[in-house]
Amino acid sequence: MKLSKVALIGLLFVVARVQAQDALPASNDTPVVQINDINSYESSLEKQNLDTATQGEVAAEAAVDAGATEHQAAEIAYAIDNEGASAASASIDAGLTDSQAADVITEVVTAFEGIPPQSEVAADAAADVGATDAQIEEIKDAIDSGASAASAALDAGLSDAQTAEVIDQVTSASDEIADPADVAAAAAIESGASSSQALEIATAVDNGDSAAIAAADAGLEPAAVADIVSEVIDSAEKVSDPADVAAAAALDNGATASQAADVAESVDSGSSAAAAAADAGLDTAAVADIVDQVSSSSDNVAAPADVAAAAAIDAGASAEQVADIVTAVDAGESPSDAAADAGLSHADAAAVEAQVEDSADNHAPAADVAAAAAADAGASPEQVA
Repeated sequence: MKLSKVALIGLLFVVARVQAQDALPASNDTPVVQINDINSYESSLEKQNLDTATQGEVAAEAAVDAGATEHQAAEIAYAIDNEGASAASASIDAGLTDSQAADVITEVVTAFEGIPPQSEVAADAAADVGATDAQIEEIKDAIDSGASAASAALDAGLSDAQTAEVIDQVTSASDEIADPADVAAAAAIESGASSSQALEIATAVDNGDSAAIAAADAGLEPAAVADIVSEVIDSAEKVSDPADVAAAAALDNGATASQAADVAESVDSGSSAAAAAADAGLDTAAVADIVDQVSSSSDNVAAPADVAAAAAIDAGASAEQVADIVTAVDAGESPSDAAADAGLSHADAAAVEAQVEDSADNHAPAADVAAAAAADAGASPEQVA
């Protein structure tokens, strides 16, 4: 039987941990199997297709190509695919040099930058489940206007089962969006930043800074900062709506199509995912997992300061005005006030505010963020629910 590359990477990760522990011999004296060279297995493995590879797999292969050890590559893959780490933080934690980490980041972002917009994914999914041309167009237009895939499909007259398939395909595509820290770092490199500057930016974004602030603090020129912000915003626009994430997570946990539709409709109406899942009759373990997935999805939503910066750039603001807006929004000022104070017209300031509000719709409800934080702190599924 041939192992997939992800299975091999997982095995390597386990072996790396076992070798580091000086464990006692097994009771049956079975020797511990050691795998020292991933390359010796390449000829017996099916080459992983990048169209289906995970970000962790792509990062691991890029790490080895950059000179990392097999165990470092395994740690990177595990951190990305199982712990939600960015390629940047995973590479740094595994001990790669700045130059090696930059190669990994660039490869991951390049491999996944071609993910189509949600509206296109939903349109294709709707066609696959038998929607009419009119329904497909209605769904696409609704999502482009800010609707969740769930509400767009249901409003277009698709059945619960058809809607569930649309949601599943949209969220599956969204799962492959590169981490904002990686997008920012790759854009920085593209703009001429050094590897160390790119890693500095990635670390700052991973720690909660806006890409604009991170890039400016790293010493990049205003034009480069604008390019980085633009790339981060373009990527973030492909993040799934919380209603879709909640519905897809419900399906993953055994919910029926009808229950998933109920969850999506409730979240679209302002409910937390936790309350929506509980009201749909899901058990506490399922509720806890849904909350976790919705909260994790929010990590890929652009920071308000970056959204405001991109909107200001679209409105023709100068580099100095954009910098002032970013600083003000990052400090807690409303986007419209920040834009007005920077000298933008009333209409342009309102447009900046509107774009930031639209982006905020993809953030997890506060109750779900709190519940996810409780789970991270050790709360039981019952307590989370």
